[in-house]
Parts: sequence; structure tokens; C-alpha cells
Amino acid sequence: MSQVSTDNVGHVNWGQSPDRPANAKPTLGAFTSTWGASGTSITGDDTAGSVAFTAGATPAAGSVVTVTFANEYASTPRAVLVQGQATDSSAGDIFDATWTAAGFTIIAAAGATKSYVVKYFVVW
Repeated sequence: MSQVSTDNVGHVNWGQSPDRPANAKPTLGAFTSTWGASGTSITGDDTAGSVAFTAGATPAAGSVVTVTFANEYASTPRAVLVQGQATDSSAGDIFDATWTAAGFTIIAAAGATKSYVVKYFVVW
């Protein structure tokens, strides 16, 4: 769990809570069909990070990959998923996720063959 506070001018300060191990890296499951054909990686920890991948030929709508937290939360956390493309922003916003205490599954509308980055931020 992370601690969030603000200073006297409204800047948000982010810190690691002592009851949540710092730098605990989540893991990626297997990518489905043509999603994640190459260049797959995850950076960050259980509270914030990025999943990067290059889609293969005409990726279909549906599940893309499951991310499993290194340390499961006590219940399903509140979280935000933000899309960014590594090479091109013409695809529009095609990603969403389903969340559990153990992690989340990235889901997508049909996509294009290109590199993507999906960023996540968990607020507990």
C-alpha cells in the first residue's frame, strides 16, 4: 500500500507504506493469441507500473494478459489504467482491465499490429 499526502502548496507526495513491501515486482502471465507477440515487459511494482508489448497480426478483442501482484491486496484495490502507445497514438483508447485482489487482466478492443504501453496506478 502506498501513502499519499500533499504539501502546503498542493503537490502530491507519494511514499511506500511500511506494510507493503517496496519494489515487489508483479509478474506477467502468457499473452493471448496475437497480443504480446514480442517485446513483452513489465516495469514498476504492485502500486504503479507499465506493461509493454508488441501486438502481432490483427489482434482480436478480448483478454490480452493477466498481471499478478507480487503481494496480494486484502481486497480488490481501486485502480486506474492508462493507455499509451510506444510508437503511435492513432489507435485510440482500446484498453480496459478487470481487477481483483491478486492482480488484473488487461482487456482490449481489436487493435493494430504495433507496440503498446499500458500503465497502471493502484490506490489502496
